[in-house]
Amino acid sequence: MSETLYRKRGRKYEPVAEYGPEFDNLPAGFHLVCVMPGVRSTFFNVEPAIADLMAAMRIGREAAAEAMLKASEARPAARELTAREKKAYAAWKAIMGEESMSLTIASVSDVLDAMEAALLKAAAKA
Repeated sequence: MSETLYRKRGRKYEPVAEYGPEFDNLPAGFHLVCVMPGVRSTFFNVEPAIADLMAAMRIGREAAAEAMLKASEARPAARELTAREKKAYAAWKAIMGEESMSLTIASVSDVLDAMEAALLKAAAKA
């Protein structure tokens, strides 16, 4: 059961926050809570020895994402396709269809998640 907290502004009371026991129930163990403008992350059952590493990764996540996006920007090909390559590409596209040309790659967020997991795994071994 949550409760709404109000603040008096002039002659009116305006709701400013929700509070309830469900917001503060954390299971037994060590947890890392990171609160930044627009973001709140809670990591449960954190190993105390690597909590500082996890906190540093959360703080640097946005900067790392920007750097990865810039480094992975699409660039023009180094050369034009030859006539033979264009013909082979057209034949391949006729057989495979236009949809076969769409490629998907991991998002920057997925890459950062994998990087964080690898760093934590390495730190746990150390």
